[in-house]
Amino acid sequence: MLSRGSDTPLAAIAILTLAGTAHAAPPQALNKTVQLTFNVHVPAKSPEGRAVNSTRSFTQQLYISSQGRLFVKMATSVANLRGGKLDAPGQGNFRFVGDKIIGLAQHASGATQQIITFDSGFQTCSAAFQAGKESGKPFAWSSSPAKAATWKGLDGVIYTATGKMEVSNISCSISQGNAVAN
Repeated sequence: MLSRGSDTPLAAIAILTLAGTAHAAPPQALNKTVQLTFNVHVPAKSPEGRAVNSTRSFTQQLYISSQGRLFVKMATSVANLRGGKLDAPGQGNFRFVGDKIIGLAQHASGATQQIITFDSGFQTCSAAFQAGKESGKPFAWSSSPAKAATWKGLDGVIYTATGKMEVSNISCSISQGNAVAN
């Protein structure tokens, strides 16, 4: 499933996220790393008004420890610029809900949700993204009207969105052990 920054009501995302309470990691998931790669494109303009048509590439590694704790390492790049971060358990927005890992990022007006689904043996996975917004409001990353649909790029420039977010080229794989530590 692929979302293109849809007009999905925010309540639908909240219901999907809250439909089940956070669960412990299934035993077959322990001591495994889930690796996701995907691209995110948001049409934008620069402070000078120039149209920007770039796509940011992401790699996420989610390590499920032998105690069932989630460690998340993310790397992102656009052109020759790179960024990244590492979240220890309890710091990130990912959690188990049943046999899925759900990631939720809340924004000033809207949210994005990542849903990672596994086969019963935790050998294969797939991922889907969904973006939603409050009814009657534009999607906004910030509560400041001046920053409603802006973000700081890896180059330090503040960009303004001119269209909806698109997620593409989603790939998911699972490996034994802790790839996050590398």
